[in-house]
Amino acid sequence: MIVTIEPNDLARREEVPPRARRPLLGALAGRAGLGETFATEALAVILQSPALKHAFLQYLQRRLGTDLSHVVRLLTEVDHGVFGRTDIEGQDSTGRPALIIEAKFGASLTVEQVARYLRLQSSEPGDIRPGLLLLMPEARVEDAIHLLQQAERSVQHLRSATTSVSWTEVLDTLDAALGENERGSNSPEADIIQLRALVDARTKFVLRPVVPGDWRLRRVELAGLVDLVTQRLADALGVWRGPHIARRDIAFAPAYYLKVAGPVPNTYVAVGLHGGFAAEGLTPLWLRFHKVTGDGFAVKRIQALLGDTPEYGSSIRFDGGHLWTPVELDKNLADEALVDDIVRRVRSVLVAAGAESPNLQA
Repeated sequence: MIVTIEPNDLARREEVPPRARRPLLGALAGRAGLGETFATEALAVILQSPALKHAFLQYLQRRLGTDLSHVVRLLTEVDHGVFGRTDIEGQDSTGRPALIIEAKFGASLTVEQVARYLRLQSSEPGDIRPGLLLLMPEARVEDAIHLLQQAERSVQHLRSATTSVSWTEVLDTLDAALGENERGSNSPEADIIQLRALVDARTKFVLRPVVPGDWRLRRVELAGLVDLVTQRLADALGVWRGPHIARRDIAFAPAYYLKVAGPVPNTYVAVGLHGGFAAEGLTPLWLRFHKVTGDGFAVKRIQALLGDTPEYGSSIRFDGGHLWTPVELDKNLADEALVDDIVRRVRSVLVAAGAESPNLQA
């Protein structure tokens, strides 16, 4: 363990209490591939249960205000050419898209993309009133409804009923519809628990712009972001991951440290929330090169490397014996896009510092 080989000042620090156990998919949520597409496919698998499919369509029928009794099958990733690819599609007996579900965590969604779905449904023959649902994290539902209104205004001969609901509301509905024979360790209930854990882990930190002063109210969101960024970094760099580190400096809250390949042996870095710097009006996320890096002799060397670069020379800080570089949050990004952007920024710092890993190249 990293903490056992660090000097006594770390060994004396108070241990961080262990975190509550999360279901498997929640614990692995930061891994590449466990994103929106995976969650959408998982939801479709759960809806293979006739009872849950019926409960789901009844729920959407109430929320959309249109008849969905003619939906006979649910398909995923249906390609409609110029109209786009639907995440989940409910088709009637003739194959018409009577229900389209666009599922998102944090990836962007445009008015034009939604308008294409509306045009697709309006182009189909028949007199049914189809439905279009945007399935979103709770923090994005209000914005999604506004986006739907914009898309509706851009479509002539609109036929679709539209709305947006949260993943949590859908999963609550499915859980409430479970019968006694659908609960237990190998059951639809267990599947819903796993999907809920994944959704919670991937959406609990969906961030609106973080402005100076409100970061204190966003600690839970930022902690989730730090966890995912750290997991993604460990995977991308191919480096060893340690436990939740013992620490006394409560102003800094990383998930754990990463032992990277350079510029000297025993180079330890971590991304975390720094309350002290954030209180100054700076970004709440920082990359720290721990002061014991290179057995305590290399932090100054890394400071010199970064200080000579135009990108980082004016922003690095030396505080508490540690070297710090800010990690800016792009207010226009969330979820996977935000995590990927932060990972890119951190990797750029590591390259400039000479803290490269054999697997650093994407």
